[in-house]
Amino acid sequence: MPFFRKTTLTEARQFTGDTLGGMKICEWMVDNGYPWLLGNANEPEELYVQFPDGTINSKPDKGIWIRPSDGGLMIRTMEGDMRVPLGHWVMKGAGGEFYSCDPDIFANTYAEVTEDEFNELFEIDRNARAYGFEVGRGHPLVKDVLKLSPDNPFLQKDWAEMISDEEVSDVEGN
Repeated sequence: MPFFRKTTLTEARQFTGDTLGGMKICEWMVDNGYPWLLGNANEPEELYVQFPDGTINSKPDKGIWIRPSDGGLMIRTMEGDMRVPLGHWVMKGAGGEFYSCDPDIFANTYAEVTEDEFNELFEIDRNARAYGFEVGRGHPLVKDVLKLSPDNPFLQKDWAEMISDEEVSDVEGN
């Protein structure tokens, strides 16, 4: 049975290995609820979170740390500990979770948008879902996305597949 992958907005940062870029990724993750894990990083099962009030969670299900053996970025997820290899993308999922994504998969699945495009697409998607609509084939909001990003070939191809040829012509004509 065929399936259509819902168009979704996500945030991502590429881990290139430079110290400043790596720290910015970690800062972004901490700002979004993924704490630094403390303790002996050579024994990841012993890592813990200490909260500002002094309480400790000795079994955190999320967090980040640097692996001492190679300086690699590590992410603790509900599914287990995940290494972020150089060149991989750190993704923020729909539920606020973080994970690593292979650069080839990322390139075939995601398209970069400007901050304005992101905000507009997010607002379109949020409003559609608030009224119980899925933005998909034949939905009038698809035309808004195509008008919003005329110079983004990935979005044009991806979203144009959801509407009829007549509707694509109508968008190109406006």
